[in-house]
Amino acid sequence: MLEHRLVPGRSAPRGSPCSQHESKAKDTEAEQLRERIWTYAQRGVIMAVVFLRRSVSSATSSGDRPPQLQEKVEELTERNQSLVKERDTERSKVTLVERDKKELERQLDEVKTKLATTGATP
Repeated sequence: MLEHRLVPGRSAPRGSPCSQHESKAKDTEAEQLRERIWTYAQRGVIMAVVFLRRSVSSATSSGDRPPQLQEKVEELTERNQSLVKERDTERSKVTLVERDKKELERQLDEVKTKLATTGATP
């Protein structure tokens, strides 16, 4: 059998057991490096999300608002709810009027048809 001797500074010939071992080691090292980079990237994203979440929640918490501002917010919220109810009431009225209009149009068409069949002019 041929014996491969490694000379310092030279790599093993291709296909030799030593070169295959070296390439596997490099692949393994590269894979480990990729895994470490991916892990740190994931941790960075998680920390950014947590940081942003805390800063947004602290900025919007009602406990930090001055009393006048809190009262204004409550007043506007009540006004908004009142307007929403009023809008819904008006929509209901419009729906009823449209229904009645369609019924009256149907009745008018029936009367016009009766008049046309009897020969009378409107």
